[in-house]
Amino acid sequence: MNIIAWRTIYLFCCIGSRCGIIIFIVKTNNPMDLYCTGVFYIFVASKFIFLDFLQRPSIESVGLRFAHSVIYLLFAYYAMKYNTDYCWKILVADLVFGTCVYIGSNLIPNIFIRQPILPK
Repeated sequence: MNIIAWRTIYLFCCIGSRCGIIIFIVKTNNPMDLYCTGVFYIFVASKFIFLDFLQRPSIESVGLRFAHSVIYLLFAYYAMKYNTDYCWKILVADLVFGTCVYIGSNLIPNIFIRQPILPK
């Protein structure tokens, strides 16, 4: 796939799914649904922690996965306590963070990617 396809997939799938989950949380009043969403996000945060610490992360993702995992663990904690006021605010903060990283890495060149120093 080319770079434009990957950027489009990220924009609609990743950012779009976050918007969908925020709308789901705001609209739902079912504690079981919110609890199950919190359990799911514990697994997502665990995967991000695993990828960031146990595997060799790429230059683009150093620290970004850890930040997402902390946000997701906060969300899972409040979701399992059925505190919808904090849940959607935490996910909006994650949405803003992800959008800023997307803009910074795709629209503003060379912020997260370090260019190698070539000898003369």
